Amino acid sequence: MDQKDQSGVWLTLQQNTEVVEERLRIINLIKQLVDAHALVTVGLPGQDLTFNSAIVDIDTDRDTLTLDELTPREGHERLKLTGHCSVFGRPKGVGVYFEVDISEFGEENGIAYYRAPLPSLAFYGQKRNHYRVHVGLGTQAAVQLGDVPQQALATGQLRDLSVGGLGAVFPLTAPLESGMQFAGCTLDLPGVGPIECELEIRFARRNEEQRHLIVGAEFINVTPRQQRAVQRSVYMLERDELRRRTDR
Repeated sequence: MDQKDQSGVWLTLQQNTEVVEERLRIINLIKQLVDAHALVTVGLPGQDLTFNSAIVDIDTDRDTLTLDELTPREGHERLKLTGHCSVFGRPKGVGVYFEVDISEFGEENGIAYYRAPLPSLAFYGQKRNHYRVHVGLGTQAAVQLGDVPQQALATGQLRDLSVGGLGAVFPLTAPLESGMQFAGCTLDLPGVGPIECELEIRFARRNEEQRHLIVGAEFINVTPRQQRAVQRSVYMLERDELRRRTDR
């Protein structure tokens, strides 16, 4: 896994995302991750990189959890400097997010582990096929549709993103219709940068008042590298939204 990979899609922060503060419910959510041996994605404060880990133990007597060594190994060194991390997993297909302060750095059989007090707060999402995150008007992220990147048929602006597809707005004159497929698209992913991809238009709706075309598109023939890049962008957008919500 390279530095820009991540193992999962982060919690979509919808208006009805639930804030969980009850100790027993938080324990239950974390226990589901432990029992499933599920990978979790770990983020570090002030850094764009994310790392893979797993919650290997939860001790309800001491109110602690234990995280496995971060991969790639670079994450281990960075975590020792920050002492704080965010954790995202999907027990039973539903996103859960929380943050912890590491209280103990240890090693067993040559593998590092990190012990932390149980979080007092968690965010719990909703189950859906793909988690979709809004892209604010202040974020300039171009979407170019064409059979080859050098011959773009239309250029628009990204408005929402998920691992399954995207929403964008284009000029009202853009010749786009439902069912059209494009093999040479260029998508400027917020926080990640441009990638080439293939898209199929799922709907195209005219907005005469605002003079633009609202388009929904699905990723097709997605490579693992493209998927990881999209997942990373989704995470970064959601993390920024979470910060805005918790700062209110």
